[in-house]
Amino acid sequence: MLCENCGGEFERHRSNQIYCSVACRNKRNSMIHYHDNTDKEKQRFQRYRRSGATAYNAIKQRCGNPGHIAFQNYGGKGVKCLINKDEFLKLYNTPTVCKICKWELNEDGSAPDGRTIDRINSDGNYEVDNVRIVCRSCNSRLTKSRKTIGLKSGCWTLLHDGHASALRFAASQCDWLIVLTNSDDRLAAKRGCVPLPLYDRMKLLSSLSYVDEVDWFSQRTEEEWVQKFKDQRFDKEFEEGAKLIVFHDPVIENSGHVPCQTIADEIVFIPYTPSAAAKTSVSQIFKLIKDHGV
Repeated sequence: MLCENCGGEFERHRSNQIYCSVACRNKRNSMIHYHDNTDKEKQRFQRYRRSGATAYNAIKQRCGNPGHIAFQNYGGKGVKCLINKDEFLKLYNTPTVCKICKWELNEDGSAPDGRTIDRINSDGNYEVDNVRIVCRSCNSRLTKSRKTIGLKSGCWTLLHDGHASALRFAASQCDWLIVLTNSDDRLAAKRGCVPLPLYDRMKLLSSLSYVDEVDWFSQRTEEEWVQKFKDQRFDKEFEEGAKLIVFHDPVIENSGHVPCQTIADEIVFIPYTPSAAAKTSVSQIFKLIKDHGV
C-alpha cells in the first residue's frame, strides 16, 4: 500500500488506513484544509473540501464494512460499489459545475458549499452510469419527496418580480421545480441580442430558494427536451408513480398551441400577476441593447 502523502510503501493495520504514519496524516490534512497565508481569501478554512480518494474510501466503507455506522443504509440494503478507483477519481475531478444547480465547482476540487457524490437512482449501486457530482446543498435537497415534478421554461434574460411570482407559484404546486432557459444562440435568434449570458442566467435562477434544478436547451424545442427528460431521467431518478407538471404563462392558454400537452401528466397555467417590470419597459431595454449595444 502506498501512502497518499509521501508515496512510500507501508503495511496496513486497518482496512481504511491510507497514510503510513500520524505525521503524514497530519501533514496531508494541513495541506488540504489550509492555503497560502499571503492571500487573504485563501486563508479561509475549506470546511467541506475532501479529496476524491477520501470520498471513494468512504463509499467502500459504507458499502462493504458491516462495522461502519452507515452500513445499514447502504451495504445492508444491498448497495454495492461497482466502480473502480481510477474511474471514480476521473469522474470526481472532471465536472466544472454541479449537475443540478449548475454552480461552478472550483478547480481545486472544492465548491461554494462542498462537492459530493450522488446516486441518480437511490436504489442502485455506485456505478459509472449511476453517479454524478453535485454540491452539498443540492444533495441535501434530494432527500425530500419528489412525487410531483414541475417544469417551467423561459428566456429569463431580465429577471423581475413577475418572474419571481411565477416561479414561486410553480414551486407551490410541485415537490421539485426544474427551470429551463434558452441557450445564447437560441436567445439571440429569438430576441436579437443576449443581455445576460447563459451561465449568469442559470446562476441567478439557481440562487432562488424555491428553484430546485436549472437546465438549458439549444436548438431543440421544449417538447423534445421534455420527451428526452422523461425517457432518460424520469423513471430512473424520481419516485415510482411521479407526475410531471408543465407550467405555462397565461398568454399560452389562448394561443391555440399548448407545448408539451401530450407529454406532460398535467398542464397548469400560471395566474397573471402585475409586475413592476412591465412588458413595454422590457421591450424598450431590449431595443436599447440591440441598437446601441448598452
